[in-house]
Amino acid sequence: MCWLVVNALLGVGMQVVAEAVALGSPMDLPRDLLFDTLAKTAVVAPAHIGKLAGLRAIKLLPTTSLLPYSAR
Repeated sequence: MCWLVVNALLGVGMQVVAEAVALGSPMDLPRDLLFDTLAKTAVVAPAHIGKLAGLRAIKLLPTTSLLPYSAR
């Protein structure tokens, strides 16, 4: 039961990281600066530090849409 709580908190923490990246991208913040700053904050759990490196490696094109075609 305790693992369910821990996993839920880690999931919510990763959602916070995704929201921060989504907010910083339209502001034309440099991605490296954004990820470095997020990694140093208390909001990002130590378990997510490695995931930030993986997210940094992903380069999305400005035309990339995450929405299904029918939702556009």
